[in-house]
Amino acid sequence: MPGRDKPLTTNPPHPLIKQVDDELVLRGMAYGTRKSHGQHLRNYFDWLKDKRIEPERATREQIRAYLVQLASSGLVSAGYCRGLRGTRVAVRRRSETRGKDQ
Repeated sequence: MPGRDKPLTTNPPHPLIKQVDDELVLRGMAYGTRKSHGQHLRNYFDWLKDKRIEPERATREQIRAYLVQLASSGLVSAGYCRGLRGTRVAVRRRSETRGKDQ
């Protein structure tokens, strides 16, 4: 099926982006959806980098602060922020699961 085996990016993605993308592939998500989630995560990771926070160590409060800042900026819609929130929750859960596995 087109897009299902297509890599998210030609650059090596952050391991959490790869994990989220793999999960989206397993759920049968379209390439465009996967690409959109990947871009959300890259923007979020850039914000974390500016704040000197490691993605795996971001707290719920820091995730919320990012979303509030983004929503308050007026640069994106409420729907965009809802989509981001879902992506962040998935990353947070993956991070917590990784910590338990190690």
